[in-house]
Amino acid sequence: ARGETLVYGLEIKNNGEGKAKKVLVTDVLTGQNQNLLTFLDSESKCTFDYPSKKLTCTIDNMDSEGVVNIKFRAKVAQ
Repeated sequence: ARGETLVYGLEIKNNGEGKAKKVLVTDVLTGQNQNLLTFLDSESKCTFDYPSKKLTCTIDNMDSEGVVNIKFRAKVAQ
C-alpha cells in the first residue's frame, strides 16, 4: 500500500568447502512498480543505486556452509 514500509530479505549460503571472503551480492529490483520504492536502510553493508535499481551488499567473511541473511527496508511512495 502507498506510504507503507516494506522489509525485503535475501539468504546467502556458502556451499563451498572453504571460508569465503569479501563476498559481493547484487540484486536488481525488476518487479512491477519498482519506481515507487525508496530505499531506506539496511542491517547489512548494502547500497542502492536508483537509476539501475541495483542493490549491492558486501559480506566480509562466510564460513563453509555458512548462511548470512540480508535485510533492507524500502518505502512505497504516497
